[in-house]
Amino acid sequence: MNNSNIRERIEKLEKLENDQVNENKPSWAEAVAKPGQPPVSEKQMDMCISIMIDGKDRERRSKNVLIFGIEQSERVAIRDRYVEDREKVDKIFSDLRIQSDKKCSIKRFREKPNSTYIPPILIELQSERDRTTVLSVAKQLRGYPQYSNVYINPDLTDTERKLDKELRIQIDIRNDEERAN
Repeated sequence: MNNSNIRERIEKLEKLENDQVNENKPSWAEAVAKPGQPPVSEKQMDMCISIMIDGKDRERRSKNVLIFGIEQSERVAIRDRYVEDREKVDKIFSDLRIQSDKKCSIKRFREKPNSTYIPPILIELQSERDRTTVLSVAKQLRGYPQYSNVYINPDLTDTERKLDKELRIQIDIRNDEERAN
């Protein structure tokens, strides 16, 4: 036997040995599964992790609302812009007869460069009940001409936003069909 033939055999044996080790190695899903239960596929495990992450994200956002359409301050200093945003939000809450002490924090999202898009303001409230109260009176903004382009919406997760978008598309389709008939 020559050296190349021996090397080939060694490589084949090593490959076979590695394949056998990998076949016997349990997946993470199998390793954490309770004995006696059917194994969980990686796809199912990924889905569970995704749902868990989405649940935590939903819980984190459960007290938040977003206000769209409030013009951004022209002031240079960050503190001055924050104070102006806070005053505008306080005025909206006052006009809607919402107690201003329900707010915990206010944060304006960053402006996108070279964009005409006005970044929304995130408002963290003290409780989910406060969020429900704010959202229930948000439609009253329509009655104020100075707030014609201001909207208050719940802070949704990515999944909730996608579902909301699909629902709006379906509603538009049905409305178009109804108008056509």
